[in-house]
Order: sequence, then C-alpha cells, then structure tokens
Amino acid sequence: MKTLDGDKQYFLKTNARAEQKGALFSTEEMGVPLETLEWRACRKRTSNIWASKRTAIQCCENLFAQSQDFKMAYLLIAVTMLHLITLAMLFIATMEKSWWMWDSTETSDLWYNCRFENSTGTWLCATTKETEWLQAVQVLIVISVVFSSVSFLVFLGQLFTMSKGGLFYFTGLCQVFAGLTAFSAALIYTLHNKEILPDSESPTSGNFGYCLILAWVCVPLLLCSGVMYIHLRKKE
Repeated sequence: MKTLDGDKQYFLKTNARAEQKGALFSTEEMGVPLETLEWRACRKRTSNIWASKRTAIQCCENLFAQSQDFKMAYLLIAVTMLHLITLAMLFIATMEKSWWMWDSTETSDLWYNCRFENSTGTWLCATTKETEWLQAVQVLIVISVVFSSVSFLVFLGQLFTMSKGGLFYFTGLCQVFAGLTAFSAALIYTLHNKEILPDSESPTSGNFGYCLILAWVCVPLLLCSGVMYIHLRKKE
C-alpha cells in the first residue's frame, strides 16, 4: 500500500503542475475521473514491476536447477570412474605376484612364491605356505574385491530402479566395508610379513612390492567413494 500511495501522490503532483503550466489537457477536460486514471496508471506500473520480478525469479530458479543438475551429473561420472579405477587397482593388488620382492628375480604374493629362471627365461612358482596371518590377508582382500564389485552392480541397478531423490545408502555402505577390509588386509601383511613369508627367505633382505602399495592406495579411495555414494542423490 506504500507503493500505491506513493504513485497516487506522484500522479496528483504531476497533474497539478501540468495544469498550472497551462497544459493542453487535464483529467477534467478529457472527461475521465482523476481517480480512474490515477489507479489505472498505478495498476499498470505495479503489474509491470511484479511481472519483471516474477520473470527474474523464474529465470534464476531455472538457472539454479540447471546448475544443480550439471553438478549432480559431473559428480555421478566422477564417482563411477573412481569406483572403476579403484576396483581395477584392487584386482591387480589381489592377483599380481608382487607383495614382497627380494630382487628382480624373486617375489612373493598372497598365493605363490616365484623365482625367475635365467636359463629357461620363465617364472617358476610354488604355492605359498599358508599360515593363519596369510589366510586372514587372503580372506580379507577377497572380501574387499567382492564387496566393491557388488557395490558397483547394486549402483547400476539403483540407477534404473530407484525413485527420484533416493540416496545410494546400500552402495555406499558396501564400498565403505570394502575399504575397511582392504585396510585390515594391508595392515596385517605390513605388520606380520615375517610370519607370512617363507622360512627359507629373510624378510630383512627384501622390501614391499607394488601390490601392497596399491592395496594401501585403494583404502582411502574406497572410503571416499563410499561416502560420496551415501551423499549422492538420484536425479531424473
């Protein structure tokens, strides 16, 4: 009402000044009541102002919605790529033969002890002697691979079946559990490598291989992707 009163006063003052200066027209001469012209102009001005405000607000809302959709799409692509890369690294860490290396010709992994024969140019491998610590590492790393794989399959299923606005809780929890099991496996192998490695070899003469390093790298990646899945919301 303050805006309307201000427009009314402005119109009256303008019309009075025009009549004092001898304008060629006035509301009385036009045969139209002053009140009618005044409120007609006021309504027109007010409607224009509100129309422009509504247009601006609607435009901002559309831009905000589009930006949110783009952000969610980029986050979805980033999480998917991170999951696939982490899963590939986890597979390599589990299957490759480089958890411990004495030199370039002799290595040990979770499953075999291998030695390179220069005469034949091939690797000769023997099954690793199983101990309680080694079995624990084997079980934990395999569980980590399984849960990360299941997490990705569940994520793909939820993309097509879950309703709009749903959260990927189960996918995130599976990924976090995979990270915890990978952490446990890497930690046990790091602390108990003397009990895991064969008795005929001295652990002090070798060093950790790249597979154990990959396992350690996978731990924060799995946990981060799990947290991202939990906060990821599906958009149509």
